[in-house]
Amino acid sequence: LGLVPIGEPPLSFQSFYFHPPTLTGLPLTFPTAGNSLDMIDYNLQQPSMHQFNLTVEQQLPWDMALTVTYAGSLGRHLIISGEQGNPIVPAGVPAVSGGVESCVPRPAGQALDLTRLVDGSATACFLDTTNDKSPYFGYPQPRVNSNWSSIGYRSADRNSVYHALEIEVNKRLSHGLQFQSSFTWSKSLDQMENIFGSDNANTEDAGVTDPFHPATDRGPSVFDVGKNWRFNALYNFPSPHSSGFVGKALGGWWVSGIETILSGFPFTPCLNADQSVQGFDNNGPCASRPNIVPGRSLSSITSGTSAGCTTIGGLTVAPGTPLGTPNMWFDPCAFTLQPTGFLGTAGRNILRGPSEVNLDLTIAKDTKLAFLGEAGSLQFRADFFNVFNKANYQFGNNGAGTALSVDGTTPRQIQFALKLLF
Repeated sequence: LGLVPIGEPPLSFQSFYFHPPTLTGLPLTFPTAGNSLDMIDYNLQQPSMHQFNLTVEQQLPWDMALTVTYAGSLGRHLIISGEQGNPIVPAGVPAVSGGVESCVPRPAGQALDLTRLVDGSATACFLDTTNDKSPYFGYPQPRVNSNWSSIGYRSADRNSVYHALEIEVNKRLSHGLQFQSSFTWSKSLDQMENIFGSDNANTEDAGVTDPFHPATDRGPSVFDVGKNWRFNALYNFPSPHSSGFVGKALGGWWVSGIETILSGFPFTPCLNADQSVQGFDNNGPCASRPNIVPGRSLSSITSGTSAGCTTIGGLTVAPGTPLGTPNMWFDPCAFTLQPTGFLGTAGRNILRGPSEVNLDLTIAKDTKLAFLGEAGSLQFRADFFNVFNKANYQFGNNGAGTALSVDGTTPRQIQFALKLLF
């Protein structure tokens, strides 16, 4: 197995809501057992979005204004297509022998307890019936409806929540200067809703980890940007009090720029094999999530140095290897393989990728041309894109490993232009 980066809530899962499916057969049954279906919820709810905001504005000296806004939204009945409508019912219970945890068949007569399937405090687990080396190979795995096998199910039972603090400072043009600075501090949480296959992001798949507990997949949205700062400015240089050659040469110059700084997008540490053996592998690179090594904090996984180890996938990481670099963004030694049949303790989108920084700059000169009328002028401009030649990184399209790749940001580019305005 190899760790695959697929996407800051606490290390353990939080309860969004608890609504396991009823463990009874579906109304329709047929004698052709083993068939699969593709279905949609007959009572599909209409997705809705509730938005709210509060804004306070204050005039400031020097032709400036301050705007502070709280903005929020609640998404209800969001569509999800990657859901299992006929999941396998856990046939095992946790057992510890010699300090080693495993999943063993549930004793006859013992009631099924689906309270939790996550390792460490699980009340039920899945038996490994597909591995011929497993003692439970061939063990019958019951489904909610035994007349059918896998059922693709589309429903509208996902929720989302967004909160943001927005701060904006504007300066109107005076004395040749105007600028705008805006900062957004936000959090978007959801339960991996999606409608189409194209909704699969670079950092996660659309499949549901635990059909019995949708809250297991609650975490930051794949598009969540916690901090977003934008700044743009325009400054007209004073023109000399001369109408001769010096005035023509030194007058009409101005400069403008746009600065962008974004915090990183979330991603999930994943296993590329279904360690939970719950039979709901969506054939993607995030088939299961691993355990987090006890004592590890989220910040220590992407900063500092690694203590070194041989990872789940057999990669040797030397002690002292720097973390948070393009070659080793997160520490694979912070994760370990959970016992077969259990969900791992690593939550969805608990880690963050690198931040993005970009500065574009323009230097220009306007020269009046009276014969073209009142608005006639010749403009010379030099545009500098990505002034500092900053390489912004990201995880590739479901790429494996801990390394980053350049996200397509263009290198520094400079262009010169002449414009005739009239």
